Amino acid sequence: MLGLRQKISLGFSALLVIIIVIGTQSVLYLSKLGVSIDVILRENYRSVLACQEMKEALERVDSGVLFVLLGHAREGDELVRNNLAAFEKSLQVEMSNITLPAEGDMAPKLQDLFRLYETFLTAVVDPARPADIRKQEYFTRLLPLFGQIKEQADDILQLNQQNMSDANNRARRSAASARSRMYVLLSVGTALAVIFIFFTRRWVLRPIHRLIRSTDEIRRGNLDLVVAADSRDEIGHLSAAFNDMTASLRELRRTDQAKLLRIQRATQQAFDSLPDAIAVLDTEGKVEVATDSARTVFGLKPGVAVGDLPFGWMADLARDARQEGRAAFLEGQRPVQQFVGGEERYYRPEAVPILDNERLATGVILVLKDVTQLRQQDEIKRGVVRTVS
Repeated sequence: MLGLRQKISLGFSALLVIIIVIGTQSVLYLSKLGVSIDVILRENYRSVLACQEMKEALERVDSGVLFVLLGHAREGDELVRNNLAAFEKSLQVEMSNITLPAEGDMAPKLQDLFRLYETFLTAVVDPARPADIRKQEYFTRLLPLFGQIKEQADDILQLNQQNMSDANNRARRSAASARSRMYVLLSVGTALAVIFIFFTRRWVLRPIHRLIRSTDEIRRGNLDLVVAADSRDEIGHLSAAFNDMTASLRELRRTDQAKLLRIQRATQQAFDSLPDAIAVLDTEGKVEVATDSARTVFGLKPGVAVGDLPFGWMADLARDARQEGRAAFLEGQRPVQQFVGGEERYYRPEAVPILDNERLATGVILVLKDVTQLRQQDEIKRGVVRTVS
């Protein structure tokens, strides 16, 4: 049985493999496309450009020859000289950039035709020779060579352009094939990711949400629930441990409730034996435990809020004790009057806060001490003093 770590590692490993495959394929196809583009730009394009420049230079040379034959020897010689150099330069570029098998036969033939053209050109532009003979040689020898050279250069240009077009088509087909493969790989990766997300929800999220809901139930006091542990991975072990914890809490609650009940009964019995009116209030001012006199004289019964009783001073004392964290008395510690069974009695109230380890009030002890006898003794003393006076 796979554990949670193995399940997650398996899912991420599959995604990692897909990413690596896609990345490798992308690099390979981009490299192939780069090579195709490099062939087009570095090889064929240079040959096309060189052939185009040779054709233009040869046309200018022919124009220069016509200038010479028409009597403009200086302009014609300059035009012929400059463009012969340009043709030679482009021819050398072409001879050093032969990349196609057919081009290897055509480029030397072009070079031979140009050398022959140069030989006849020298005779045609020679001013020492008769003009009629030069014109005749131009039309019978030089002009046909001019056409052959242009045609040969154009054939090389067309050959390289066709190869550029073929390379472009191959690059397009390769790009389309790469795109199709990328789509397939992306689809497979997406499907694996969806499957992994589905199983992640089933393996991890759903049990965790179940544990969260169980925790909320425990927070609300429901310790009787049992979490379903339907797997043997870490989540299943956690669910089993959660069930063990709730069982321990149930047992602890049962023993604590029994202990608390004993304490409450013992406290109540101890309170009932006290002669003074004493009541323990919680943080909301409700009575938790009270002595018999507190219940009968002031109505401080368990569950009753002191704010609901007709003694406003009682709620004020409890509030002051909670807020100030010290004992609170009525102003001047004056007693309050209360009739019990038709008899007038006096009580001195005191509110003492119950503080925890952090000095925060967790409740209030309300003490109503019966001072009737002391008050009567004071009155007797004052009467005696008045009589003696």
